[in-house]
Amino acid sequence: MKRIILKKLRIENFKGYKEAEFDFYGTTRVTGHNGVGKSSIAAAYMWLFLNINYDLVNNPDIRRKIEGKPVNDVLVSVEATLEIDGVIVTAKKVQKRSFKKDGSYSDDNSYFINDVPKTLRDFNAYFDFDMKLFKLCTNINAFLDQEPGEMREFLFGLVPNVANLDVARQFDELAELVPMLEKYTAEEVGAMNKASIRNIKKELDPIPSMISENRRYLVDDVDAAELELQKNALQEKIAGIQAQLDDSEAARAEWQKKADNIMELQFRKSDLERAAVDRLREERAEIQRLVDAAEKGFNDAVRMHGDAEQEISILESRLATNDKQRNSFLEQWRAAVAETFPRETEEFVELTDADLLCPTCGQPLPEGLRMERIARADADREEFYRKKETDRESFKKTRTEKITQINASGMKLKEQIDADTAKIKEMQVLIEQAKADKIKFNADKSSAMERLGALPTEPDLSGNQEYEALCAEIQKKEEAMKAENSGADYRAALRGQMQQVQTELGGVKAKLLAVAKNVDYEERIADLEERRMTLEQKKADAEKIAYLLEQLEEKKNTLLRDKINEHFRFVKWDLFARGKNGQYLKNYCKPVIEYRDYGSDTNTGREIEAKIDIAMAVQRATGIFCPIFLDGAESIDPWRIPKCESQLIVLCRTDDDELKIEEVA
Repeated sequence: MKRIILKKLRIENFKGYKEAEFDFYGTTRVTGHNGVGKSSIAAAYMWLFLNINYDLVNNPDIRRKIEGKPVNDVLVSVEATLEIDGVIVTAKKVQKRSFKKDGSYSDDNSYFINDVPKTLRDFNAYFDFDMKLFKLCTNINAFLDQEPGEMREFLFGLVPNVANLDVARQFDELAELVPMLEKYTAEEVGAMNKASIRNIKKELDPIPSMISENRRYLVDDVDAAELELQKNALQEKIAGIQAQLDDSEAARAEWQKKADNIMELQFRKSDLERAAVDRLREERAEIQRLVDAAEKGFNDAVRMHGDAEQEISILESRLATNDKQRNSFLEQWRAAVAETFPRETEEFVELTDADLLCPTCGQPLPEGLRMERIARADADREEFYRKKETDRESFKKTRTEKITQINASGMKLKEQIDADTAKIKEMQVLIEQAKADKIKFNADKSSAMERLGALPTEPDLSGNQEYEALCAEIQKKEEAMKAENSGADYRAALRGQMQQVQTELGGVKAKLLAVAKNVDYEERIADLEERRMTLEQKKADAEKIAYLLEQLEEKKNTLLRDKINEHFRFVKWDLFARGKNGQYLKNYCKPVIEYRDYGSDTNTGREIEAKIDIAMAVQRATGIFCPIFLDGAESIDPWRIPKCESQLIVLCRTDDDELKIEEVA
């Protein structure tokens, strides 16, 4: 168990406060009008430990503002002096805002325990309790802000677990579940039962359609003896039509033999025509190849001519440029050769007699000073001529190097000019060759086109004696065939009658077969009906188990609810409900105040009582007895505020112009 008391809170640049310090007591009352800074005190405490404000907003805007703009160049600081199990501890959090080049910024938080820097993890670890549970203990809004499943998990953790098997044994209506729960958990029974229902539905759903499909094949009101008589009569009729077809077949065979002979002659005629067409096509293709070759040669010559002229244009342009460059090198060479040493005529300025006289009185300088000046002049003369000779040698070397460089560049340029000149001559030869090739290939194409135009569009077989003889023989035999009758129309009529009678016979046989299959369909329908009844019963049994599991859950919740509610003085919990479809809602969790649902039938004062009751219950369950902040206390009568086992800090709106903090007895 830990008991935490807030003794003092010091804040800097937090919300409306530049700098402030507040003292707190066992029960503290903070009053003042709206905007005086009451809620900021609770927000500072929440931000220090949980990085939220009183309304549970994460990373809240806590920086002080001037005329609506945040003050970014100062540190935000909250420091709490705490008494933890009789030991005084200071906890501090500092925030620094840093800006990037693009104008964005980041807030970096630092943490301290007793002025010793800590990481966030070490800061939280120092207090030796779960900060999530601490949040539920110190902020009265935190518990009901959770999801129903999270609240249920905490509430059920307040009481020892009750085994599902023990619950089922207590109630006769749940006796059917006992054998199952002796082997499996309720979750396993539920999962297996759901799987059974799914499998049953999967097998059951198609059965009605299968029954309907089999009923569709049943044949009613049919006389099987009458159908047998119809079948025999139709079979005799088919036999008579077949005999007539057999009699006409011999005449058809003789007529077909003559027709086949004419067809053979037609094939021989077609072979001669096809051979003539192939010869004409080959001749046309050969001439076309000559045309294509001439066109390709002409196009290649045109391209070669154009490429050569383009190359000559490029070379001539480069020759003109290089010629100008060569003249420039010549001028540079002449200028370099004509250059002379610029200091050639320069002489040393000798020491005069005046230089040996005193500039003030005009008398000769002392002997020592005169000798010093003469010695200095001799040294300067020697240095002057040494330097002049060195500069002369450097000048000559530089001029020689320049002339050598100009000569080398000129020779290289000459080599390029000679190469380009030779290349132009080569291109001119190619141009003449291309002109000759264009004339040649143009003439070749014209000659080939004349040959191509002279070819006939169709082959001429008028002089072919074999072809003419075949045509005459075919004509003679075709005229003879026209006088004969193949009997095809007669046989076609007989086949039409045969097909019609066979169709009627097929219908009669199908009816006889359907009558024979009635027994099979009726047996199949009976089997499907029996299977449906069996599956419906299994489905009902499984749905009953699902219902009993919901009843088990409801009764277990009722048993646990009573034990859970013992931990609360004012709030009761409703942990079981059904949806509009009647199904059990697993994550249902509602606080109830004096038999009224929280939030729908309750007023603000009752809700505040409930929140404080819940926070105190959480503190008792977790062993974390810490300060509870109550903001908006003006909404509840002072005498209705529950007595707390830990420190209570009440924030209440009054008409006072200044903030007041006082101890409540």
